[in-house]
Amino acid sequence: MIERASLQPNDFDSLKNLNRLASELDADILVRGWFVPQLRGLSLTLSAVAFKPKLRHAGEAYSFAPISPDLEAHADSPLADPKIAQLPRIVPGSGLSYPECTYCPPPPFTKDARAAKFSGLVLLELTITPAGRAADIEVLRYAGYGLEQQVIRTVQSWRFTPSRDRAGNPVAVRVPVEVNLRIL
Repeated sequence: MIERASLQPNDFDSLKNLNRLASELDADILVRGWFVPQLRGLSLTLSAVAFKPKLRHAGEAYSFAPISPDLEAHADSPLADPKIAQLPRIVPGSGLSYPECTYCPPPPFTKDARAAKFSGLVLLELTITPAGRAADIEVLRYAGYGLEQQVIRTVQSWRFTPSRDRAGNPVAVRVPVEVNLRIL
């Protein structure tokens, strides 16, 4: 059906294309998903969009599969970035302070996300550099509607108080960041 509708994978971010597909299938709800290689595994996000009786975001589910030797053997390229894997993570007893966001404006909504009245979150994992900037941003949980690109662009503009080691020196760390998306 997707081939007959002439849709490409990126077309699933467009409500117009999803509506056309739902109409052709006579479907009330469409579920779309993303399988994305991550630092320590693969994430799967499923997002449901309802078209009948009215357009709305119907829900989402998220799962994560750790990298196993079998998964790695079937990958086209290495799933783990050794440069990122060597960065310290903040855990109790590590002696590292947690970075704080000092400038963190919310990301703008896409037209499709507004039309669907979407609320949810995008989960990122990123490096906070010693200069307090976000780098090496990975999306761990997707929202759809093109919001991931908006979130990444916005988070790249954020400023952080960097993590510090026991001696008080700023250090790069790898941290998870949740970006809540709510239409006001």
